[in-house]
Amino acid sequence: MTERIANPHKDANANILRAEKAEARVQSLENLLSERDRKITALTLNFKTKDGESKKVDFNAREAKLKEAEGHQRTMDEESMRRKIAWMAEEVALAEMRLKGTTETPKQVYVKANDLENHINRVKQEKESMESNYKTQKKQNQELQRQLDQAELNLNGIAKELHKSEIKAEHFERQAALKE
Repeated sequence: MTERIANPHKDANANILRAEKAEARVQSLENLLSERDRKITALTLNFKTKDGESKKVDFNAREAKLKEAEGHQRTMDEESMRRKIAWMAEEVALAEMRLKGTTETPKQVYVKANDLENHINRVKQEKESMESNYKTQKKQNQELQRQLDQAELNLNGIAKELHKSEIKAEHFERQAALKE
């Protein structure tokens, strides 16, 4: 105690030194806290971006599934058209056979021949129309399949990026926990 009274400057210098060390420690901790806040902000922004991308991918996947269902319906419609075209072709063949095999009066033959010819022309027009529709639907199905494949590729890419970001975020959190 007498030493303290005898040398007040030494005690004051020691207190100043301790205060400076404490201030340096506080400054260091504040810098560390600020750096971690920046990392958390960056990770949060990255997470929000990836979350938005994930929602977009989910939306695209739902759209692709709808398009796939539409494509399946078109495929079924195409099969129905093929059957109808085949049936019409049989009808045309039967009508042509009936036209050739008639032995009625020339006037009746002429009337029936005109009717059958008109029927044949209508059936041929329907067949051409259905074939045209079939080609159009086939092109649409191919485009839908291409879009579905592209959406699937995009979904896989975003999922990989999201996974990488999650791994990086966990790594930064572990490093931050270790530094504390």
